[in-house]
Amino acid sequence: MSIAYLRLATATFLCSLVLSACTSLQPSVPLSGHDLAQGLSVSRSLPEALPDKAKPVPHTQFVLLPEDSAVGLLMPVPFVAEAITSAVNRYAAEALEERLAAVDPYRITLQTLQDRPYWRAQGGYLSLQPFVTLQECSDGQYRLTLIYHLSGPGWVGRYLYHVPQPYAPEQVKAPSPGVLQAVRADLLTGAATLTQLIERGSRGELRSRGQDVQIGSLHLVGGKPSGLVPASLVYVHHADLIEENGQQVLVRIAGDMTQATSAGGLFFGVHVLPKDQLHTFKKL
Repeated sequence: MSIAYLRLATATFLCSLVLSACTSLQPSVPLSGHDLAQGLSVSRSLPEALPDKAKPVPHTQFVLLPEDSAVGLLMPVPFVAEAITSAVNRYAAEALEERLAAVDPYRITLQTLQDRPYWRAQGGYLSLQPFVTLQECSDGQYRLTLIYHLSGPGWVGRYLYHVPQPYAPEQVKAPSPGVLQAVRADLLTGAATLTQLIERGSRGELRSRGQDVQIGSLHLVGGKPSGLVPASLVYVHHADLIEENGQQVLVRIAGDMTQATSAGGLFFGVHVLPKDQLHTFKKL
């Protein structure tokens, strides 16, 4: 049996373990209305907890999530391949800086929140770090997710709006004015949606209704784990279904925010997922 085959088998097995329900994953705990009433401030920064191998786009609130590569499994010295891949991904993120400067998730968030009674220009009890992930997916498209990372004394939470429409590589790497306008419109919709979720959560309206689901989407895991396992085989084994309608589902998922995206690094939090982008959805 070859070393490459053993590595592939091991990666596949570990992937199935990591993405299954696991007691070591951090649970997503509902927001307290008392905490929100003490004020929320928006920070132009990224959270420390980002998926492994994520590449922040310099001087923006965008984060590139490149697809896994199988090169490290096949090379005799995997860390050399990892170093090369990291350098390539870093260069790709840096190349996006100028193009994405016209779209600012921080200002979009401020625009949405400034008329809210709990918003504070500074010194809020809760800190909100808004950012957008650009996930490179195995179908050749990029999927965008607006993430609101909230933190306060003894609590952390995330709300994630997954933009329904995927974007082609050329639209991300060399966006036209029309594409940038479309991205901004998507993020404005996402910001309004997540603001409503924060407020509903503080009122206790996003609590569990006792319905577990298996759910999978390229929005959650877009690339092939280890560069070889089909992304369509990867799904969350136990998510808490909060709401469902004809267009989208609202779920709460436990997770580890520091894992690679292919290992569930985007799982943690409350997700707004487009229903037509789900490859797995089964009520348990």
